[in-house]
Amino acid sequence: VCMIMLAVGCGKRTVQEYDERVMEIERVVRPLYKAPSLDESLFRNRVYIEFSSSGVRVSALPSGVTEENNGKMVLLRSSIPGVEYIVGGTTSDASLAIVSEFSPLVTLDSLSLVAHGENALQVSSEEVIFLRSTGNSVISDVADTSKADSQSAAIKLMGRSVLCDGGLVVNAARRSAIFCTDTLYLSGVALSLSGAPNNALLSNKSIVFSDGALSASSAKDVVKCKNGDFMMFGGAVSLSSDMDKADGLQATNVYIADGVLSVVVSGAASDGIKAKGN
Repeated sequence: VCMIMLAVGCGKRTVQEYDERVMEIERVVRPLYKAPSLDESLFRNRVYIEFSSSGVRVSALPSGVTEENNGKMVLLRSSIPGVEYIVGGTTSDASLAIVSEFSPLVTLDSLSLVAHGENALQVSSEEVIFLRSTGNSVISDVADTSKADSQSAAIKLMGRSVLCDGGLVVNAARRSAIFCTDTLYLSGVALSLSGAPNNALLSNKSIVFSDGALSASSAKDVVKCKNGDFMMFGGAVSLSSDMDKADGLQATNVYIADGVLSVVVSGAASDGIKAKGN
């Protein structure tokens, strides 16, 4: 059963008028939007990153993974496959960047991470990025006097990415909460995004929501697929904004197979769903 709930203020389009823009997947010819599967047995090397008030400690580095660490900013570079990065601890001023030639698995282990004036977590790979949380993790960025560029985000994923499993809260104060340069898949994650002065969830391509829960609000378009589709196969998505010229969901096409999509926008010149195609 597909349930679509749209509440739009300021005399905007009714639910009935939106029906023609939200199409069932069976009615369209579409690419195969299947999330890459995570095979944990392939990740035999484990690197541990532990944040604390006194700094950050990286341990169990295998040959092929290098570390740059100034006590606040950690950069890990990997030229080998099969590496899982287990990130835990609590800090109020630090950041982590991972650059990998091969698919990385980043596991947030009840992490509480706050960065000032920079991306709190940035992961880059030529292959699929897997990001998950065990327990509940919170990642935040704090604005400072430096200007955030158009790709700044509390979490920046540079490559095709899968967010899977666990609970993750992202509080953004600089630009976007999560930005992905490629297609972003969400599967089984309970994701809460708030505070973003730009988009809560931004992808240069498509966003595919398989199951789980997404709650997001922002000062501009809440969820935006710049050059791709928004696909929903299940779960619950709740989007809201009370700002002017802030759409709930923007994409080339919006396809709903199953699940509950709730969009509430109340600002002037705002649309619940804005689709260029369907």
